[in-house]
Formats: sequence, structure tokens, C-alpha cells
Amino acid sequence: MNNVALSQPAAESLGTATPTVTAAAVAIMQQFVSMYRGQPIPLHKLRQESYSLSYLEQIFRRLRNNGLVKSIRGPGGGYCPQTENMSVGHVVRAMQCEGFLRRADVLNALDTVPLLDGSDSND
Repeated sequence: MNNVALSQPAAESLGTATPTVTAAAVAIMQQFVSMYRGQPIPLHKLRQESYSLSYLEQIFRRLRNNGLVKSIRGPGGGYCPQTENMSVGHVVRAMQCEGFLRRADVLNALDTVPLLDGSDSND
């Protein structure tokens, strides 16, 4: 990932996300799902130079509100995925992206793209 300035207010407003924010959410979810081993993952473990903790919180709030992740509070808390075999389409829908990524034919095509292919899994 490069260190481009992402449009953080788009995620914060929980309105329509830009394609840049949606692409970041897909990349973050790929990392998240590949790290998940049955225990909640705190957001600070996902933090990279490009993403502030508050930016991750904004994205995960949207993902939680759309049923893709579950928040676990308290010591040892974090986030857990709520569905197996998540697709790129699931994440794009949750982010409510603007533009061509809202088109039904594009979303249907993205539903066929697994968030992780077999080579990304550590199972």
C-alpha cells in the first residue's frame, strides 16, 4: 500500500463511501480475515502506516452495521467475522460505495470474487 491520503471523512460520515475508501476496506478485510483464528482481533493489530486507528474504527463501524463483523468488548476484545466465505461484493455493499460500484451487475460479479483465495488462507 502506498501512503496516499485517503478520504477519511467519507467513511466517518457513514454516507456513501468513495471508491478509494472502499478499496481500502477490501484490503483491510483481506488482512483481517487472513489473521482470524477464532479469537477477536483488536483493530490496533490491523493498523498500518496508511491507516489511523480512527479510520479503521470508521470502516469497522460500517462493516459491523452491515453484519460483516461482530464487535467483542472488554479485555481480549476486538472484531470477529460474521460470515464464512466472504466475497469482495459483501464488503463493497457494506461500504455503500458511490459510482459504478453500486451497479447491480458489478456487485453481482464481485459476489463471485472470494475475499481470500485458497493461497491466502493459513488453514
